[in-house]
Parts: sequence; structure tokens; C-alpha cells
Amino acid sequence: MRIKTMLLAAAVATAAAGTSMAATLTHQYDVTSAVGSGSDHSIWIKSGIGSIGSDFDFKPAGQFSMYDNGTATLTGSVESQNTAGSGFKVSFNYDSKFKFTPQFKSENGSKAVPGQTFFRDLQSGTLTGYGALAGLVMKVSRMPNKGPYATQIGPSNGVNNGANNKNKNYGMAHWFDMRVLKNNCKVCTKATARALNKSQGDVNVDLEGGPIGGQIPLPASGLLLVGGLAGLAGLRRKRRS
Repeated sequence: MRIKTMLLAAAVATAAAGTSMAATLTHQYDVTSAVGSGSDHSIWIKSGIGSIGSDFDFKPAGQFSMYDNGTATLTGSVESQNTAGSGFKVSFNYDSKFKFTPQFKSENGSKAVPGQTFFRDLQSGTLTGYGALAGLVMKVSRMPNKGPYATQIGPSNGVNNGANNKNKNYGMAHWFDMRVLKNNCKVCTKATARALNKSQGDVNVDLEGGPIGGQIPLPASGLLLVGGLAGLAGLRRKRRS
């Protein structure tokens, strides 16, 4: 009975660990606002949110992480340029699989660099408010939802602005739609939700970092699996003796 219980625990741990144990982190970047042409920001929300405004900066630097299975994540906290201590926790998820051929979207004279500019597809994400925005939660999706533009990443050719559409730094840009999931913050009204649901957002950031090595740390459930199997092996050895 004890062996069966330990095997069951190991199976549950394996299922909980999921596919994350197989993904290897290949690139890691610090993410900061792209400063240059037009307004400077990490994230821009077209409609704005009352006195909070429309421009937000990663503070401290966010993280853009890329994995060997083609996925990527953008995480961190962006703070309002108008209201210190208020902003959003960012959690965006990307993939390298497309149902369309992605095209470079040029703004402010930016140009793609052949062989160096590449694309990822925004799959899902959330903006979770903090400070005066605590209680406001939005989900995000790629804009336009059927292409042809996606998340563009890469350098500048040295003459024109690069993929971030703002300057000549290595960077990233993309556009997103928003849908309000929860509208219960200090500055939130029904009008706020209506405006945000009809609005759009931009990401314009510099990326500083590059390739790295290392396996994603084994989740706690994976450690449970290892511990369970080790215990099982010890029990069997004890019985044999």
C-alpha cells in the first residue's frame, strides 16, 4: 500500500510539473522604455486612465525571456509617468508559431534588418493594477488579431530606427487590444471600462542582454517527484535487506 501511495504522489507531481521542465532558457533581456521619436514609454494605453495617464515605464527594468521551444515571456511592473506608485504588473506570453506571415511595421522611419529582425506572436497576457489601479485587471491580445503585424524584435541598421520604432537600440515593439476583466480600482468607473475595451496599447522598449545557458529550475512539484522516487528506492532496498 505504501508503494502505491508513493507512486501515486509521483504521478501527480509529474502532471503538475507539466511541460515547463523541458523548456530551456536561451536569452534573457532587461527591458526599459525606448526613448526617442514621439512619446517615451514602455507601455502606452491610447485612452489613458483618468489622472493616471497613458504612459508607463518599467520600474525597475522588466524581463524578456526566450526559450528553446519558441516561447517567450515579458514580465515586470510598469509605473505611471503621472502618478508614482501606481501602474500595472505585466505578464505577457509569446510564441513563434504563426497563422500568417508576420510583417515589419515601420513607424518613425524604422526599418527591419534582414537576417536579424525576427518576430514572436503575442498569445495571451494580463495587466494587473497596483496602487491607485489596484482592482483593475485586463487581458491583452495581439492587435490586429488576424495579422499581419506581430511582435518585432531586433537591432537598427545604424541609420534608421530599429524594431522598437523609437531609436537605434536593440529593442522590441508590438500592439495589443485590451478587455477589462475586473474594474474595481480607485479611479475606475463604468466609463473607464468602456473606454479601455475600445482602446489599444503599444509596447516600445529597449532590450539589453542576450544569449545565456541554463535549465529552468525544477518546479516544487518536480522536487516532490524526485523525493518520492528516492524514497521508493530506499524502501525497496530496505525490504531486500
